[in-house]
Amino acid sequence: MAQTQHSKLYLQALSALTFLIIHGGVLAAAGATPSNSNNTSTTATERVKENDTSASSPSSSKSSSTASPTVLPEIGVSSTRIKQDAITINPTQTITTIEAKELERTQPTTIFEAIRDTPGVAIEGGPRPSGMTFNVRGFNSNEDVQVRVDNVPKGFEKYRFGGTFIEPDLLKSIEVQRGPQIASGSGSLGGTILAKTKDAADLLKPGRRYGGRIKLGYASNNDEVQRSYLAFARPVDAVDILYNRTYRNSNDITHSDGSKLPQSKVNSRAQLLKVGIFPTDFLELITSVTLLEESGLQPYDALTSDPGLSNFGNVLRDIEDLSIAHTAHWNPEYRWIDLSATVAFGHTKVLETYLPGMSRNRSCGLQGVTFCGNDYHDQKVKGITLELTNTAQLYKQDNFSISLLTGLQYRSMENETRRTTDSQGPNINESFPADGFWAASTSGENAYTAAFIQSRIQYGRLGIIPGVRVDWYEISSTEDRVKRHLAEKGLSSEIDFDHTSYSMGLTFDAIANSLTFFANYGEGFRPPSINDYFTYGDRAGTPPKPANWLPNRPWLGEVGLGPPYSSGEGRCNTPDTNFLCGDVFKIQSSQSSEIGVHYQTPNLFGKNIQLMSKFTYFHIETKHLLRYFSIDDLTNTYVPQDGWEKRNGTEFEGSLFYKDSYFRANYSRTWGSYFNPQTGNISSIAWVPANTLNLTIGTQLTSRVGINASYRKVSERPLINGGTQDGYELFSAGGFWSPTDNLTFRIIGENITNKDYHLNGGGDFSGLLGNRGPGRNIRLITEITF
Repeated sequence: MAQTQHSKLYLQALSALTFLIIHGGVLAAAGATPSNSNNTSTTATERVKENDTSASSPSSSKSSSTASPTVLPEIGVSSTRIKQDAITINPTQTITTIEAKELERTQPTTIFEAIRDTPGVAIEGGPRPSGMTFNVRGFNSNEDVQVRVDNVPKGFEKYRFGGTFIEPDLLKSIEVQRGPQIASGSGSLGGTILAKTKDAADLLKPGRRYGGRIKLGYASNNDEVQRSYLAFARPVDAVDILYNRTYRNSNDITHSDGSKLPQSKVNSRAQLLKVGIFPTDFLELITSVTLLEESGLQPYDALTSDPGLSNFGNVLRDIEDLSIAHTAHWNPEYRWIDLSATVAFGHTKVLETYLPGMSRNRSCGLQGVTFCGNDYHDQKVKGITLELTNTAQLYKQDNFSISLLTGLQYRSMENETRRTTDSQGPNINESFPADGFWAASTSGENAYTAAFIQSRIQYGRLGIIPGVRVDWYEISSTEDRVKRHLAEKGLSSEIDFDHTSYSMGLTFDAIANSLTFFANYGEGFRPPSINDYFTYGDRAGTPPKPANWLPNRPWLGEVGLGPPYSSGEGRCNTPDTNFLCGDVFKIQSSQSSEIGVHYQTPNLFGKNIQLMSKFTYFHIETKHLLRYFSIDDLTNTYVPQDGWEKRNGTEFEGSLFYKDSYFRANYSRTWGSYFNPQTGNISSIAWVPANTLNLTIGTQLTSRVGINASYRKVSERPLINGGTQDGYELFSAGGFWSPTDNLTFRIIGENITNKDYHLNGGGDFSGLLGNRGPGRNIRLITEITF
């Protein structure tokens, strides 16, 4: 309980500090004279008047940057970066950013499509958007790969479901971090996906205060129609406003042989409202609101195509995903202060309706039903984020410098699940309690507070980047029945623990501004979920005692959960924890190591050819795998959670630029083994991505015409249930034509050769064969700007 009080005091202090920054507590300080007071700054109005051709806002040089405030800036090799306007490659960390120009070129229909060419990344499930999940270096759960939009955490956990709902047309950049970073915290064993929404400053034409864009698109494969309406303005010098509304409607996806993928229609609506206020040249305050709504008939199992595993039928799904983020950035050109703060809220709601006759409708088959109605599964995940980070340049003299990144975080994710029915009958409440309680997926809250610090010590060509992070966790049940049941046994409904993670980075510029060697070490972890700790599963009730029950094994008869659950036997069968799993779990943790080399030159072969390339080798050890927690039902003994995984991989990414032409190449290979303590066997990991090669070439023929082509080769891979998944090759091409400054036509051909291939299964089924991929698809897009 002392831990809980400490965390709450910590949260209150963090909340107060963040509130002050977001709502103007630093406004007075923002007017302070920077340390280099001899350099007089112009006002925002003066800057606009002096440079009327600039399309940027007073602070656009800061707001439009895609650099993450939670990663220390590069020193040395990055001081003379080669221009990267489509894809940005961090020279010493495994971070790749897909910029606005690349998103415009590819016009992805999902965020998954937008990042699939990134080395070390694969997309699982699909091709239905509701069935897609990220696989980063072989980690494929929403609890292992973090996803954030404007720093609002995403990731909706549901059985046989994807759970990431982001409209790519609202985004200006996507940063892909492979491996745990100091600011990521739990849930980033594989990495983190950071998406940023558009800004008005990036879209306004020179000298204009208002603008807009209408985008109309059509896709031949599934007759998808896209409509996007975008308006942006700078009514006064210190205020930017943007509003974007996008619709997508389609029929079912078509395979290469003309057959259809059932229930793959899309019916979604997305909105973005973003307001930026720049009180001074050094302070920016931004609020963004994103909303995505989707509805329609979908398969309950969106992850796999295996007939033996996909007998759940269809459901009606209504999805609502809302994010509200308030961010502040204060950089008064004083070396001790580069401060960022975030206060964010959001929720994801998924309502599933099981009509009479659907296989997931369970009430109509109950004995004594007098009225057969709909069944409902209503799940809502609410999130709160508070974050405060600062980057300070502590010392700089000649070839020696020290910088420091510090941060405070609070995040809370509350899950509420209810299972109800319209059916009526004398025995309905035995399976569908009136309060909607469902013992197999109970409601609860997962919250943590954290503090981290990371320094960068640069001496000549050598850089040293040590870091440490401490997380204080509180995972609790919010179900009255569960809390009452635990109280009867004198047990707490809240589990507290703390965890410390360390990181270290080394960089060495062998050739200044050209050749850099690097090595990184990072620790990540994944705590047990609410369901791991507090779910009762199928043992929530007490059936008659079996005749062959072991004499030394207790049998509960007391009332705990209340009707219709006559006792409270949990899925762990551990009397000392009242048959709930509780804190007998070990935290799943990982140690990630990587070494690599980065090389760049602006004059390859003495010509005006820019080259940037990077090679990385990584090794990841993960221990105490949560999926191997179990209790031996016969002996009632705890099976040690000693499962482990070891992954190795290589990643290459490179690009060439010559005048208005470019060539990019990415390759990744991941392999490894795992130990199953239940069988004692060590086997090869089958759920890592297959070896993948991506090649892209393009050129701008004139200022108004551009073309590009891409090639993707995915190797065969073994399946966990035996056999092999065939490899495949995909060819795509595209181009644009802008006959005027206000009109652009785009054409994109995907899977031009109409190749028949299979995707990977998703989630727990990533080692299995997934659905067949889409056949040829020709997309036509018209953009009108004004």
